Amino acid sequence: MPYIGRTLGQGTRSRFLYTATAGQTTFSGSDSQSNTLAYADNNGLDCFQNGVLLKGGGADYTATTGTSVVLTTGASVNDVIEILVYDVFAIADHVKKSGDAMTGALTNIDVNGTELILDADGDTSITADTDDQIDFKTGGSDRVTIDSSGNLFVGGITAIPSSSVNGFGVLPTGIIVSAVNGDKSAVFNRNSSNGEIVLLQKDGSTVGQIGVASNDIFFGSGDTALKTYNAGDAIHPYNASTLSNRDNAIDLGMYAIRFDDVYASGGVNTASDENEKQDIANLTDKELKVANKLSALFKTYRWKDRVVEKGDKARTHSGIIAQEIQSAFSAEGLDAYKYGLFCSNTWWEKDKEIYDTKEEAPKDATEKTRLSVRYTELFSFIFSSIEARLTALESK
Repeated sequence: MPYIGRTLGQGTRSRFLYTATAGQTTFSGSDSQSNTLAYADNNGLDCFQNGVLLKGGGADYTATTGTSVVLTTGASVNDVIEILVYDVFAIADHVKKSGDAMTGALTNIDVNGTELILDADGDTSITADTDDQIDFKTGGSDRVTIDSSGNLFVGGITAIPSSSVNGFGVLPTGIIVSAVNGDKSAVFNRNSSNGEIVLLQKDGSTVGQIGVASNDIFFGSGDTALKTYNAGDAIHPYNASTLSNRDNAIDLGMYAIRFDDVYASGGVNTASDENEKQDIANLTDKELKVANKLSALFKTYRWKDRVVEKGDKARTHSGIIAQEIQSAFSAEGLDAYKYGLFCSNTWWEKDKEIYDTKEEAPKDATEKTRLSVRYTELFSFIFSSIEARLTALESK
Protein backbone atom coordinates (compact mmCIF):
# COMPACT_ATOMS: atom_id res chain seq x y z
CA MET A 1 0.00 0.00 0.00
CA PRO A 2 1.46 3.44 -0.90
CA TYR A 3 1.84 6.23 1.64
CA ILE A 4 2.58 9.95 1.33
CA GLY A 5 6.12 10.87 2.33
CA ARG A 6 9.72 9.70 1.97
CA THR A 7 9.98 7.82 5.26
CA LEU A 8 7.67 6.43 7.93
CA GLY A 9 6.04 9.19 9.93
CA GLN A 10 6.95 11.86 7.37
CA GLY A 11 4.75 12.99 4.49
CA THR A 12 6.45 15.37 2.03
CA ARG A 13 5.54 17.69 -0.78
CA SER A 14 8.18 19.05 -3.19
CA ARG A 15 7.68 22.36 -5.01
CA PHE A 16 9.46 23.22 -8.27
CA LEU A 17 9.34 26.66 -9.93
CA TYR A 18 10.34 27.47 -13.53
CA THR A 19 10.22 30.73 -15.50
CA ALA A 20 9.34 29.90 -19.11
CA THR A 21 10.98 31.14 -22.26
CA ALA A 22 8.88 31.92 -25.32
CA GLY A 23 7.20 28.75 -26.60
CA GLN A 24 8.91 26.49 -24.01
CA THR A 25 7.14 23.14 -23.59
CA THR A 26 9.52 20.91 -21.59
CA PHE A 27 10.43 21.63 -17.99
CA SER A 28 13.02 19.47 -16.22
CA GLY A 29 16.26 19.54 -14.26
CA SER A 30 17.16 22.32 -11.86
CA ASP A 31 14.49 24.91 -11.16
CA SER A 32 14.84 28.55 -10.08
CA GLN A 33 15.51 27.32 -6.53
CA SER A 34 18.17 24.83 -7.64
CA ASN A 35 15.87 21.86 -6.96
CA THR A 36 16.00 19.05 -9.51
CA LEU A 37 12.62 17.85 -10.73
CA ALA A 38 11.89 14.18 -9.98
CA TYR A 39 8.72 12.27 -9.33
CA ALA A 40 7.85 8.60 -8.88
CA ASP A 41 4.18 8.67 -9.84
CA ASN A 42 2.50 11.02 -12.31
CA ASN A 43 -0.71 10.65 -10.28
CA GLY A 44 1.07 12.41 -7.41
CA LEU A 45 1.90 15.50 -9.44
CA ASP A 46 0.09 18.83 -9.98
CA CYS A 47 1.18 21.38 -12.58
CA PHE A 48 0.18 25.08 -12.49
CA GLN A 49 0.72 27.75 -15.17
CA ASN A 50 0.57 31.26 -13.72
CA GLY A 51 -1.39 29.81 -10.77
CA VAL A 52 -3.94 27.96 -12.93
CA LEU A 53 -4.12 24.19 -12.39
CA LEU A 54 -3.54 22.33 -15.65
CA LYS A 55 -5.11 19.04 -16.67
CA GLY A 56 -2.76 16.08 -17.00
CA GLY A 57 -2.92 12.98 -19.14
CA GLY A 58 -2.08 14.87 -22.32
CA ALA A 59 -4.89 17.41 -22.03
CA ASP A 60 -2.67 20.30 -20.90
CA TYR A 61 0.55 18.45 -20.11
CA THR A 62 2.22 15.03 -20.08
CA ALA A 63 4.27 13.64 -17.18
CA THR A 64 5.60 10.14 -17.86
CA THR A 65 9.39 10.19 -17.59
CA GLY A 66 9.78 10.83 -13.88
CA THR A 67 12.08 13.79 -14.59
CA SER A 68 10.21 16.15 -16.91
CA VAL A 69 6.83 17.75 -17.55
CA VAL A 70 5.87 18.55 -21.16
CA LEU A 71 3.20 21.16 -21.92
CA THR A 72 0.81 20.48 -24.79
CA THR A 73 0.94 24.16 -25.81
CA GLY A 74 4.14 26.17 -25.50
CA ALA A 75 4.28 28.71 -22.67
CA SER A 76 4.64 32.44 -23.14
CA VAL A 77 7.79 34.21 -22.07
CA ASN A 78 8.05 34.71 -18.29
CA ASP A 79 5.12 32.37 -17.58
CA VAL A 80 5.57 30.81 -14.13
CA ILE A 81 5.34 27.02 -14.17
CA GLU A 82 4.85 25.54 -10.70
CA ILE A 83 5.04 21.78 -10.21
CA LEU A 84 3.98 20.13 -6.93
CA VAL A 85 5.19 16.56 -6.35
CA TYR A 86 3.82 14.34 -3.62
CA ASP A 87 6.31 11.58 -2.86
CA VAL A 88 5.09 8.11 -1.94
CA PHE A 89 6.59 5.09 -0.26
CA ALA A 90 5.44 1.52 0.43
CA ILE A 91 6.22 -0.94 3.21
CA ALA A 92 6.14 -4.70 3.25
CA ASP A 93 3.38 -6.47 5.20
CA HIS A 94 4.45 -6.66 8.85
CA VAL A 95 3.29 -6.01 12.38
CA LYS A 96 5.52 -4.57 15.03
CA LYS A 97 4.88 -5.17 18.73
CA SER A 98 7.14 -3.99 21.61
CA GLY A 99 9.98 -3.46 19.18
CA ASP A 100 9.90 -7.04 17.87
CA ALA A 101 9.25 -7.50 14.15
CA MET A 102 6.68 -10.17 13.23
CA THR A 103 6.97 -12.14 10.00
CA GLY A 104 4.71 -14.66 8.30
CA ALA A 105 0.91 -14.91 8.36
CA LEU A 106 -1.03 -13.01 10.99
CA THR A 107 -2.96 -15.62 12.99
CA ASN A 108 -4.42 -13.79 15.97
CA ILE A 109 -4.83 -10.48 17.69
CA ASP A 110 -5.17 -10.25 21.45
CA VAL A 111 -7.19 -7.20 22.54
CA ASN A 112 -7.66 -6.73 26.28
CA GLY A 113 -7.65 -10.49 26.75
CA THR A 114 -10.27 -11.18 24.07
CA GLU A 115 -8.79 -13.20 21.25
CA LEU A 116 -10.04 -12.81 17.69
CA ILE A 117 -8.94 -15.28 15.00
CA LEU A 118 -8.24 -14.05 11.47
CA ASP A 119 -8.83 -16.92 9.06
CA ALA A 120 -5.63 -18.09 7.36
CA ASP A 121 -7.46 -19.05 4.14
CA GLY A 122 -7.46 -15.47 2.88
CA ASP A 123 -11.21 -14.85 3.01
CA THR A 124 -10.63 -12.00 5.49
CA SER A 125 -13.41 -13.20 7.80
CA ILE A 126 -13.08 -12.80 11.54
CA THR A 127 -14.63 -15.23 14.00
CA ALA A 128 -14.61 -15.43 17.78
CA ASP A 129 -12.63 -18.32 19.17
CA THR A 130 -15.12 -19.19 21.93
CA ASP A 131 -18.81 -19.35 20.97
CA ASP A 132 -18.70 -18.21 17.33
CA GLN A 133 -20.30 -14.92 18.28
CA ILE A 134 -19.08 -11.32 18.05
CA ASP A 135 -20.32 -8.83 20.63
CA PHE A 136 -19.76 -5.08 20.68
CA LYS A 137 -20.18 -3.72 24.17
CA THR A 138 -20.58 -0.35 25.83
CA GLY A 139 -20.77 0.04 29.57
CA GLY A 140 -20.30 -3.69 29.95
CA SER A 141 -23.50 -4.51 28.04
CA ASP A 142 -23.93 -5.99 24.55
CA ARG A 143 -25.06 -3.38 22.04
CA VAL A 144 -24.43 -5.14 18.72
CA THR A 145 -24.29 -8.93 18.32
CA ILE A 146 -23.58 -11.17 15.33
CA ASP A 147 -24.34 -14.77 16.27
CA SER A 148 -23.24 -18.05 14.74
CA SER A 149 -26.32 -18.16 12.48
CA GLY A 150 -25.47 -14.83 10.89
CA ASN A 151 -28.20 -12.92 12.72
CA LEU A 152 -27.44 -9.28 13.47
CA PHE A 153 -28.97 -7.84 16.64
CA VAL A 154 -28.79 -4.18 17.62
CA GLY A 155 -29.81 -2.56 20.89
CA GLY A 156 -28.86 -5.29 23.33
CA ILE A 157 -31.18 -8.10 22.24
CA THR A 158 -29.55 -11.42 21.41
CA ALA A 159 -32.67 -13.11 20.06
CA ILE A 160 -36.17 -12.07 18.99
CA PRO A 161 -37.98 -11.72 21.28
CA SER A 162 -35.38 -11.41 24.04
CA SER A 163 -36.00 -10.47 27.68
CA SER A 164 -37.28 -6.90 28.06
CA VAL A 165 -34.80 -4.92 26.00
CA ASN A 166 -35.52 -2.90 22.88
CA GLY A 167 -33.78 -3.24 19.52
CA PHE A 168 -34.00 -4.82 16.11
CA GLY A 169 -32.54 -7.77 14.27
CA VAL A 170 -31.61 -8.60 10.70
CA LEU A 171 -31.72 -12.28 9.76
CA PRO A 172 -29.88 -13.96 6.85
CA THR A 173 -33.27 -14.79 5.29
CA GLY A 174 -33.81 -11.07 4.73
CA ILE A 175 -36.33 -10.74 7.56
CA ILE A 176 -35.98 -7.55 9.62
CA VAL A 177 -37.63 -7.60 13.05
CA SER A 178 -37.94 -4.79 15.58
CA ALA A 179 -38.60 -5.55 19.22
CA VAL A 180 -40.05 -3.41 22.01
CA ASN A 181 -39.64 -4.68 25.58
CA GLY A 182 -38.67 -8.06 24.20
CA ASP A 183 -41.79 -8.44 22.07
CA LYS A 184 -41.87 -8.21 18.30
CA SER A 185 -43.45 -4.95 17.15
CA ALA A 186 -42.77 -5.10 13.41
CA VAL A 187 -41.63 -7.84 11.06
CA PHE A 188 -40.43 -7.01 7.54
CA ASN A 189 -40.46 -10.19 5.48
CA ARG A 190 -40.45 -11.07 1.80
CA ASN A 191 -42.53 -14.19 1.24
CA SER A 192 -42.88 -15.88 -2.13
CA SER A 193 -46.62 -16.43 -1.68
CA ASN A 194 -47.52 -13.26 0.23
CA GLY A 195 -45.25 -10.77 -1.51
CA GLU A 196 -43.47 -8.21 0.64
CA ILE A 197 -45.07 -8.21 4.09
CA VAL A 198 -44.76 -5.88 7.08
CA LEU A 199 -46.35 -7.37 10.19
CA LEU A 200 -47.30 -5.04 13.04
CA GLN A 201 -47.47 -6.89 16.33
CA LYS A 202 -48.48 -6.27 19.92
CA ASP A 203 -48.15 -8.63 22.88
CA GLY A 204 -46.94 -11.39 20.56
CA SER A 205 -49.93 -11.22 18.21
CA THR A 206 -50.22 -9.68 14.76
CA VAL A 207 -52.61 -6.70 14.87
CA GLY A 208 -52.03 -5.42 11.36
CA GLN A 209 -50.04 -5.89 8.22
CA ILE A 210 -49.04 -4.19 4.99
CA GLY A 211 -48.21 -6.23 1.92
CA VAL A 212 -48.17 -6.64 -1.83
CA ALA A 213 -50.45 -9.03 -3.69
CA SER A 214 -51.01 -9.17 -7.45
CA ASN A 215 -48.97 -5.99 -7.84
CA ASP A 216 -51.36 -4.07 -5.57
CA ILE A 217 -50.95 -2.96 -1.96
CA PHE A 218 -53.12 -4.15 0.93
CA PHE A 219 -53.22 -3.08 4.56
CA GLY A 220 -55.30 -4.11 7.55
CA SER A 221 -55.64 -6.99 9.97
CA GLY A 222 -56.94 -10.51 9.40
CA ASP A 223 -60.05 -10.57 7.25
CA THR A 224 -60.61 -6.81 7.74
CA ALA A 225 -58.30 -5.15 5.26
CA LEU A 226 -58.33 -2.89 2.22
CA LYS A 227 -56.53 -3.42 -1.07
CA THR A 228 -55.87 -1.23 -4.07
CA TYR A 229 -57.12 -2.48 -7.41
CA ASN A 230 -55.49 -1.99 -10.79
CA ALA A 231 -52.57 -0.03 -9.33
CA GLY A 232 -54.79 2.37 -7.39
CA ASP A 233 -57.90 2.83 -9.54
CA ALA A 234 -60.06 1.57 -6.65
CA ILE A 235 -59.90 0.42 -3.03
CA HIS A 236 -61.89 -2.65 -2.01
CA PRO A 237 -62.36 -5.05 0.94
CA TYR A 238 -59.68 -7.70 1.31
CA ASN A 239 -58.72 -10.62 3.55
CA ALA A 240 -55.11 -10.16 4.66
CA SER A 241 -54.99 -13.63 6.21
CA THR A 242 -56.05 -15.65 3.17
CA LEU A 243 -54.82 -13.05 0.62
CA SER A 244 -58.18 -13.10 -1.13
CA ASN A 245 -60.74 -10.47 -2.15
CA ARG A 246 -63.91 -9.97 -0.09
CA ASP A 247 -67.28 -8.94 -1.46
CA ASN A 248 -70.08 -7.26 0.49
CA ALA A 249 -67.83 -6.76 3.51
CA ILE A 250 -66.40 -4.03 5.77
CA ASP A 251 -68.33 -0.91 6.80
CA LEU A 252 -67.02 2.62 6.34
CA GLY A 253 -67.21 3.96 9.87
CA MET A 254 -69.39 2.37 12.56
CA TYR A 255 -72.39 3.14 14.72
CA ALA A 256 -70.29 4.62 17.55
CA ILE A 257 -67.45 6.10 15.47
CA ARG A 258 -68.82 7.87 12.42
CA PHE A 259 -67.45 9.84 9.53
CA ASP A 260 -68.82 13.34 9.02
CA ASP A 261 -69.40 14.58 5.47
CA VAL A 262 -68.57 12.44 2.45
CA TYR A 263 -67.42 14.26 -0.67
CA ALA A 264 -67.57 12.49 -4.01
CA SER A 265 -67.86 13.44 -7.67
CA GLY A 266 -70.11 10.44 -8.39
CA GLY A 267 -73.16 8.98 -6.70
CA VAL A 268 -73.43 6.01 -4.36
CA ASN A 269 -73.87 2.78 -6.31
CA THR A 270 -76.14 0.41 -4.37
CA ALA A 271 -76.67 -3.15 -5.54
CA SER A 272 -80.25 -3.86 -6.69
CA ASP A 273 -79.99 -6.94 -8.88
CA GLU A 274 -83.16 -9.06 -8.95
CA ASN A 275 -81.02 -12.20 -9.12
CA GLU A 276 -79.72 -11.46 -5.62
CA LYS A 277 -83.12 -10.79 -4.00
CA GLN A 278 -86.00 -12.91 -2.76
CA ASP A 279 -89.46 -12.39 -1.20
CA ILE A 280 -90.08 -9.48 -3.62
CA ALA A 281 -93.56 -8.02 -2.93
CA ASN A 282 -95.65 -4.84 -2.97
CA LEU A 283 -96.27 -2.99 0.28
CA THR A 284 -99.15 -4.37 2.34
CA ASP A 285 -102.06 -2.17 3.44
CA LYS A 286 -100.48 -1.73 6.88
CA GLU A 287 -97.14 -0.81 5.36
CA LEU A 288 -98.85 1.72 3.08
CA LYS A 289 -100.53 3.28 6.11
CA VAL A 290 -97.12 3.55 7.85
CA ALA A 291 -95.65 5.10 4.70
CA ASN A 292 -98.43 7.69 4.63
CA LYS A 293 -97.67 8.64 8.25
CA LEU A 294 -93.92 8.81 7.61
CA SER A 295 -94.37 11.28 4.76
CA ALA A 296 -95.83 13.76 7.26
CA LEU A 297 -93.10 13.34 9.87
CA PHE A 298 -90.26 15.31 8.25
CA LYS A 299 -89.04 18.18 10.41
CA THR A 300 -86.22 20.69 10.79
CA TYR A 301 -83.67 20.43 13.59
CA ARG A 302 -80.16 21.32 14.71
CA TRP A 303 -77.53 18.89 16.02
CA LYS A 304 -76.75 19.42 19.72
CA ASP A 305 -72.97 18.96 19.33
CA ARG A 306 -72.90 21.54 16.53
CA VAL A 307 -74.80 24.03 18.71
CA VAL A 308 -72.21 23.46 21.48
CA GLU A 309 -69.43 24.01 18.96
CA LYS A 310 -70.87 26.85 16.86
CA GLY A 311 -73.67 28.36 18.95
CA ASP A 312 -76.18 30.33 16.87
CA LYS A 313 -74.08 29.66 13.76
CA ALA A 314 -75.01 25.98 13.85
CA ARG A 315 -77.02 25.22 10.73
CA THR A 316 -80.58 23.89 10.50
CA HIS A 317 -81.10 20.47 8.91
CA SER A 318 -84.18 18.64 7.68
CA GLY A 319 -85.03 15.01 8.12
CA ILE A 320 -87.00 12.54 10.16
CA ILE A 321 -86.77 11.39 13.77
CA ALA A 322 -85.97 7.68 14.17
CA GLN A 323 -88.13 7.30 17.30
CA GLU A 324 -91.16 8.63 15.38
CA ILE A 325 -90.56 6.06 12.65
CA GLN A 326 -90.57 3.38 15.31
CA SER A 327 -93.85 4.70 16.74
CA ALA A 328 -95.50 4.83 13.29
CA PHE A 329 -94.71 1.15 12.69
CA SER A 330 -95.89 0.18 16.18
CA ALA A 331 -99.22 1.99 15.65
CA GLU A 332 -99.97 -0.41 12.79
CA GLY A 333 -98.76 -3.46 14.71
CA LEU A 334 -95.49 -3.67 12.78
CA ASP A 335 -91.95 -3.96 14.12
CA ALA A 336 -89.63 -1.27 12.72
CA TYR A 337 -86.59 -3.46 13.54
CA LYS A 338 -87.63 -5.85 10.75
CA TYR A 339 -87.20 -3.14 8.11
CA GLY A 340 -83.85 -2.06 6.67
CA LEU A 341 -84.81 1.62 6.77
CA PHE A 342 -84.62 1.62 10.60
CA CYS A 343 -81.45 0.83 12.55
CA SER A 344 -80.61 0.61 16.24
CA ASN A 345 -77.15 -0.06 17.66
CA THR A 346 -76.06 -0.54 21.28
CA TRP A 347 -72.49 -0.49 22.58
CA TRP A 348 -70.52 0.11 25.75
CA GLU A 349 -67.98 2.89 26.12
CA LYS A 350 -65.26 3.81 28.60
CA ASP A 351 -62.37 6.26 28.15
CA LYS A 352 -63.33 6.56 24.46
CA GLU A 353 -62.80 2.83 23.96
CA ILE A 354 -65.69 0.99 22.27
CA TYR A 355 -66.96 -2.46 23.32
CA ASP A 356 -69.52 -4.35 21.23
CA THR A 357 -70.85 -6.55 24.02
CA LYS A 358 -71.56 -6.10 27.71
CA GLU A 359 -69.43 -9.16 28.48
CA GLU A 360 -66.23 -7.68 27.06
CA ALA A 361 -66.84 -4.19 28.47
CA PRO A 362 -65.54 -3.10 31.92
CA LYS A 363 -68.16 -3.16 34.64
CA ASP A 364 -68.19 0.64 34.87
CA ALA A 365 -68.55 1.17 31.12
CA THR A 366 -71.48 3.28 29.93
CA GLU A 367 -74.16 1.63 27.78
CA LYS A 368 -75.18 3.69 24.77
CA THR A 369 -77.83 3.21 22.06
CA ARG A 370 -78.17 5.19 18.84
CA LEU A 371 -81.05 4.99 16.36
CA SER A 372 -80.42 5.75 12.69
CA VAL A 373 -82.19 5.77 9.34
CA ARG A 374 -81.27 4.54 5.87
CA TYR A 375 -82.76 7.41 3.90
CA THR A 376 -82.59 5.67 0.52
CA GLU A 377 -84.82 2.86 1.82
CA LEU A 378 -87.01 5.30 3.73
CA PHE A 379 -87.71 7.34 0.60
CA SER A 380 -88.46 4.27 -1.51
CA PHE A 381 -90.85 3.09 1.24
CA ILE A 382 -92.66 6.45 1.24
CA PHE A 383 -92.71 6.66 -2.58
CA SER A 384 -94.69 3.41 -2.67
CA SER A 385 -97.50 5.05 -0.70
CA ILE A 386 -97.45 8.12 -2.94
CA GLU A 387 -97.81 5.93 -6.01
CA ALA A 388 -100.69 4.06 -4.39
CA ARG A 389 -102.48 7.31 -3.55
CA LEU A 390 -102.01 8.68 -7.06
CA THR A 391 -103.38 5.47 -8.51
CA ALA A 392 -106.42 5.69 -6.24
CA LEU A 393 -107.08 9.31 -7.25
CA GLU A 394 -106.79 8.50 -10.93
CA SER A 395 -109.29 5.66 -10.62
CA LYS A 396 -112.03 7.98 -9.30
